[in-house]
Amino acid sequence: MDETNNSPDPVPGQSRHGDATFVGRKRELETLTAALEDAVVGRGRVVMLSGAPGIGKPRTAREFADFAEADGAKVMWGWCYEHQGAPPYWPWV
Repeated sequence: MDETNNSPDPVPGQSRHGDATFVGRKRELETLTAALEDAVVGRGRVVMLSGAPGIGKPRTAREFADFAEADGAKVMWGWCYEHQGAPPYWPWV
């Protein structure tokens, strides 16, 4: 599914998602930005956001996706079955 986002460019620190101001995650955003820069020049890689529930993984991904789209990247989303019964690494098989 390809959706075009015609929203204005985000104001630094202000989210387009109606959430509270996004702060922190500097190290994570630097890692994601480096991965995007590598992808632009043909050096792709897999980057995973992992951690305990409730620490902001989806929010970090959404905020970075906004940045990447504003920079001209095509962003696509996927998700996995969240309940028991899904084989390990199923999304990559």
